[in-house]
Amino acid sequence: MKMKILGVEPKSGVDRKTGEAYSSVTLHLSGKNGRVYGEKCESISVYSDSPLFQVIAPFASAPQNLVGCELLVDYNSRGYLENIEIVNKSDK
Repeated sequence: MKMKILGVEPKSGVDRKTGEAYSSVTLHLSGKNGRVYGEKCESISVYSDSPLFQVIAPFASAPQNLVGCELLVDYNSRGYLENIEIVNKSDK
């Protein structure tokens, strides 16, 4: 599903259960959906230990440059995030 990045929220901290440090990026997205009048909005989190993080890693020093980009988001049959791909970079 093709979606537009509306916002980027970098996060880091310490996991309460394991005590290990983590970092992630939450992408706030909007896009068309046949079951929704208007646009569907959702947020996805990508953790630094995920292979999907490599897609957004080049923007780590300036995550605001992701805002306005178009993203292809694929989910598996169980609804879990399977793949993301930047298809159109912002002019910022």
